[in-house]
Amino acid sequence: MVLADIKAGTSAQIVDITQVSALVRRRLVDLDIMEGTIVRIKKILPFGGPYTLEAGGQIIGIRRNEAKQIKVVCE
Repeated sequence: MVLADIKAGTSAQIVDITQVSALVRRRLVDLDIMEGTIVRIKKILPFGGPYTLEAGGQIIGIRRNEAKQIKVVCE
């Protein structure tokens, strides 16, 4: 399952971020979002817009294309 399959309000654990580009992966790691991190989808914006995630007490936005490349397991 990928992050883009998760509905708003649901939590999931990240299991693989190797499919995203090196630049995005580096930015995620800088924000302490990596394998094993629990994230919660706060909001999914319409018309192909970004996802708003909460992880480790911070809220970030991530493009839908990157959300389709991050593998997760639902809790």
